[in-house]
Amino acid sequence: MSIFAQGDLRKVRERDIDIEHGVITIHHPTKSKNKIKTVRLLPEHVEEIAEMKRLFPALPELKFFRHHGGVRSQKPNTPFGPKYFKVWWDRACEKLGVQGLDLYGGTRHTSTTEIARAAGTASAREATAHETNKAFDRYCQFQNDTAFKRVHSHLVACAK
Repeated sequence: MSIFAQGDLRKVRERDIDIEHGVITIHHPTKSKNKIKTVRLLPEHVEEIAEMKRLFPALPELKFFRHHGGVRSQKPNTPFGPKYFKVWWDRACEKLGVQGLDLYGGTRHTSTTEIARAAGTASAREATAHETNKAFDRYCQFQNDTAFKRVHSHLVACAK
């Protein structure tokens, strides 16, 4: 997933998710008010989102991250608040077996670092649209991938 804040994600509307082309468009990012950001989706994410849209059809103007009923204090189609959004982030992390990854780290630090690991720091800086080196250096924790490869190999071996 690309680099954006929780507020950016909570603003995504149904119309902003283009299943056909596999992209999400962030029209009003919180940190850069005049820029539009696009996020490319993996094919498996497109499939998941397409299924959600089929199960929960909505008008294009509705927020994607919204209540569908079942929460006593919330009416259907009202957008998630920051606390409830975090609840779902934590559930997704738990389902994936990810521990100790907060939303901010998962969308800023982790994504920036993974892009740098895969494509180099110059590509990561371009992809994340960081305007200063200082900000980029805070988010990009990539040093080299020796440790990453060892951990990844270990995880793959354990999964078998």
